[in-house]
Amino acid sequence: MVDVSSLLPTTLRLLARVLRFLPSRKDEYEVIKKYEEKLLSSSPEEHESEVSWGDVSFQGQSRMSYCLECLQKHSYKALGLAEEALSFSRSKGEITEPAREKIRKAIKELVTAEDDLGVESRDEEINERLKTIGVLMRDIRKWAWSVNLPTTQKDIAYVEEFVSRLKYLVDYVDATAELYYKKFPEEECPMCKLVDELEEFIKEKKKEQEAEKLVENTTTE
Repeated sequence: MVDVSSLLPTTLRLLARVLRFLPSRKDEYEVIKKYEEKLLSSSPEEHESEVSWGDVSFQGQSRMSYCLECLQKHSYKALGLAEEALSFSRSKGEITEPAREKIRKAIKELVTAEDDLGVESRDEEINERLKTIGVLMRDIRKWAWSVNLPTTQKDIAYVEEFVSRLKYLVDYVDATAELYYKKFPEEECPMCKLVDELEEFIKEKKKEQEAEKLVENTTTE
């Protein structure tokens, strides 16, 4: 998650470094004006679709963006737990109790993730994909119980199948988030983009300075 409290000092620190590369006061003014507008536009605004400030990962994050973030978090964690369970089981040749505990925790992550599906998007394609994610999660959970994976099953092949199903889920959730941000690029973290832009500016200016120094050294020699 993005720590917004640290992003502003980081941005201002980068901006100060940017100003050192500029040749005149006029250039400094133009850059300050440009980034001041971006900083102001990155501030949180009160609107109906915004999550309460204590829950968000970045300022101005919408409920839909937060929903997708939570779905990614829970699906990643479920997959990680399942992969640990598989590793434990392979070392013993069967599903061990520590592995079974990991499986139960992975199923709990799916149950929690299903609770994050109560948000509707303004885009019908995204809504359809969210419904599919819900179906995938329920199917994995019900399948796991049908083969006694959290209770008495010993065959490692079922843990491998569990991992395979979760990998498909993770890929589908990631693809949904990617599609959403392509459709609504304004939902991405504006402060994060600003930091990236400043860092890229500094990197390019350093390259220019190094090239200039190389030319000077060559001329002097």
